[in-house]
Amino acid sequence: MLWIDLAGAVLGIGLIFFIINRALRFIKNNRRAFINLGLGLFLALLFFLAWYFDQKNQTSEALLAYLFYIAASIAHGFIGFASIMFPKLAYLKQRTTSKVYYQEYLYVLLRTEEQIFLFKKAKHLGGFVYKLKKTDYHDDVLKTLCTKWGVKTSIMNQGKMIINQEKTIYHAYLLFVSKPMESANWLGYSIKDPSQWPNDPFEREMMLRLNLQEPFKIEK
Repeated sequence: MLWIDLAGAVLGIGLIFFIINRALRFIKNNRRAFINLGLGLFLALLFFLAWYFDQKNQTSEALLAYLFYIAASIAHGFIGFASIMFPKLAYLKQRTTSKVYYQEYLYVLLRTEEQIFLFKKAKHLGGFVYKLKKTDYHDDVLKTLCTKWGVKTSIMNQGKMIINQEKTIYHAYLLFVSKPMESANWLGYSIKDPSQWPNDPFEREMMLRLNLQEPFKIEK
């Protein structure tokens, strides 16, 4: 039946894009957007060639199924491209619940051109986490922290992680410092070798996304 073929095309191609985007989530946005577009066009070309060479041996209904897969490939490719390159378009915005009662934190990483610096916690290394009050301004808190750490830095607000189950929001900042940290509370790691960074899933995802130096929003 045609509606089954249509559903199979939309869901099947959608699953391919879902798997690819999960694998590429730590790649820069521009590159990931064009990979989505290229993948959609590539799949559409494959299905078109299959349709072209198979049209003499198939029924009209089977040939129409090929067209469903071609259309689904192109649609997923362009939607994936647009959702990454233009996330603020109204029709692509995600609906979110009210965050009024969520506890908010600052999540801070320091880095130079060669190293990323992780804060030494009780059980592991990771970003510095600061619990915010409702009256706190991010810039003021960050300036106070930088003064405490004795660093001069340029502040970059790179993203946000929202964990709905825990009702928490982490505002992620990557701070560039002019020289390596000399404090015993901060340990430096090469930015070129993320395999040496902590393996905690929450910490690792935040650090990898911050290291890309592109805005992000993660909601779980």
